[in-house]
Amino acid sequence: MRWEVIDESKFPEEFHCLRLFVAGVLCLFLLIPVALIMELINERQARRNEAVQEVTQKWGGAQTLTGPVLTVPMRWVVGTENGKNIYAAGNVHYLPDSLKVSAVLVPSVRYRGIYKVVLYSARLTVRADFPLADVARWASKDREVLWDQAFLTIGVSDLKGIKDITEATWNGSVLAPDPGVRTNEVVSTGITMYPGRLAGTEGGAFRMAVELNGSEQIQVVPAGKVTDLHVESEWADPSFVGGFLPSRRSISTRNFAADWRVLHLNRNFPQSWTGERQDLSSSAFGVRLMVPIDEYQKNSRAAKYAIMFIALMFLAFGMTDVLARVAFHPIHYALVTLALILFYVLLLSFSEQIGFNSAYWVACGAIVALVLVYLYGTVGRAGVTAALGGLLAVQYIFLFVLMQLEDYALLVGSLGLFVMLALVMWLTRKIDWFSVGGPPDRTVAVERAADR
Repeated sequence: MRWEVIDESKFPEEFHCLRLFVAGVLCLFLLIPVALIMELINERQARRNEAVQEVTQKWGGAQTLTGPVLTVPMRWVVGTENGKNIYAAGNVHYLPDSLKVSAVLVPSVRYRGIYKVVLYSARLTVRADFPLADVARWASKDREVLWDQAFLTIGVSDLKGIKDITEATWNGSVLAPDPGVRTNEVVSTGITMYPGRLAGTEGGAFRMAVELNGSEQIQVVPAGKVTDLHVESEWADPSFVGGFLPSRRSISTRNFAADWRVLHLNRNFPQSWTGERQDLSSSAFGVRLMVPIDEYQKNSRAAKYAIMFIALMFLAFGMTDVLARVAFHPIHYALVTLALILFYVLLLSFSEQIGFNSAYWVACGAIVALVLVYLYGTVGRAGVTAALGGLLAVQYIFLFVLMQLEDYALLVGSLGLFVMLALVMWLTRKIDWFSVGGPPDRTVAVERAADR
């Protein structure tokens, strides 16, 4: 089957209007496959997340370190029965004045099928100082502070990640960590240590060194009046997350280092409290080991331009119809548009294997070659084929440039559309639209010219 150069004056105007109407309906109908492409991208991303979760469940998830928090039980008399006092119990939770955390992350990349998972092993050192004089203010003649039952809670969001605790001391005395937490008033998961009997007027110095496995990110809760965090790793693409940005950072092509200092005035929970749990995790901060290119995010961004691609190709076909006197059947519109939609399926499938940029050019070359062969085989005119194929190639190059731009994508995209519209207006400026689709009605043209 070959397209023919035709004399449109032989066809009634209604025929051309119907053809344009059918093409417009077809354009709207083809939005359904575009929606299915977006659904496919989301489905593949969800499958990637499931694969990542399978690995992190066995290794350790994103870790958040909380504390240490010193908890001192209290009791007070609420009544008597048979000559014996009836006590109610509670806890006072106390945060350190100074908290210093240093973390060295050793990253590693694992694969679950075709999916990449970023893991790390962290060597953490924790130094916390508690001036306990303020704890005594909770004591009164009605309240008894049970110093001998005090305990420390260190929150770890995923306990499977604890590889080893090489040091844990209180004022130089070795502490034995126990799994789990004694109270949910501090954190829901973590470990507990018992410093022994405390004196209400003495301070305490806590030291801990721990090896912790995790994935993707690590955060610290600013539990101290002054919290200092230092993180370093041989990873070139960190993303600083949470409530605070680092005060100093150094990022190179091979590694990074970052330092934070957070004051107790910067967060919305007190240094000591009793009763209900405080929202400590809302102030957590830290770093994410970011994968430089997220294939699914870029695929999703690219698919959002599918409607623009379809509209521009329909416009190009219409311009060819008018300028080159080549008639297109709606089937031709449909087949070329399906090829444009197939581009996104190829892009998604190849990007999972060879990365987004390489996959983009593979899919682009395949679709442009397919459309060129199809157009030349049906139209048989090298000029028309080259013009439409060149336009398609320019569109793909333009889209790739937009994919590389984040901050200026909207600006460049809007300027590109402006140039395209200006080009269409320039090429069609001398077309007598009244004669398109049938003999021109000179009477109407003269009347409209007279009105102007």
